[in-house]
Amino acid sequence: PVIIGLAEIENKAVTKDLIKTDVLYEEKYKIVHEESPDKRGIDVALIYNSKLFSYITHKKIPIKTELKVRDILYVKGILDNTDTLHVFVNHWKSRYGGQEKTEPDRIICAKTLRNEIDSILNIQPNAKIVAMGDLNDEPNNKSVYEVLKATNSKKPESLHNLMLPLKSDTIGTYNYRGNWNILDHIIVTKSLMNNNNGYHVLKSTEHIFYPDWITYKNDKGNKIPNRTYGGSNYYGGYSDHFPVYMILKK
Repeated sequence: PVIIGLAEIENKAVTKDLIKTDVLYEEKYKIVHEESPDKRGIDVALIYNSKLFSYITHKKIPIKTELKVRDILYVKGILDNTDTLHVFVNHWKSRYGGQEKTEPDRIICAKTLRNEIDSILNIQPNAKIVAMGDLNDEPNNKSVYEVLKATNSKKPESLHNLMLPLKSDTIGTYNYRGNWNILDHIIVTKSLMNNNNGYHVLKSTEHIFYPDWITYKNDKGNKIPNRTYGGSNYYGGYSDHFPVYMILKK
């Protein structure tokens, strides 16, 4: 991948270790990272193939709540000497404590992200923007659908959520007590859905990555994410979430 958004990383040091491994080292990946105020010390970061993505600038965007919520990471760069790309890496407030009780904090996250996106679109209406990450809400929840306006509609202010058409009854990105959720998203501006100029999203019905080698078959025979930890038990898996992805074509 040219660009990889990461959530729940420990720090920059482990991310440096990651890009020194195997094919990542061969492809000359580089890191964009800022320390987060999260009380557990977990951050978001972006790694990118420096052969194909030219870094311009970045900043961290704080979430103004009483809780210590993870910052949003904004990165601007040029993709393949062709398109300026604006990327937002997110990890919104978790549902720990209840979905309804914690929803107001995710709404603040959504408002913060929407304001940043609008600040770009007000100057560049055709800007190519990608917002990705673990939003801890479903595509049709208020924070994503109503506040962020990722509705896939023809309205000028609407963003396009690649996960919105997917149904979470049979597959998702996170499995909680046997039930699937789609909590991880890739959301883009309309300019990335238009194939008239430069890079655009290759239309597909599949944006969740779940090959067998990152899955675990539970006692019901269902394949779910093979997590690293379950409470204090170490399972040695990759993650409790499946990754999401998109393919760009010009």
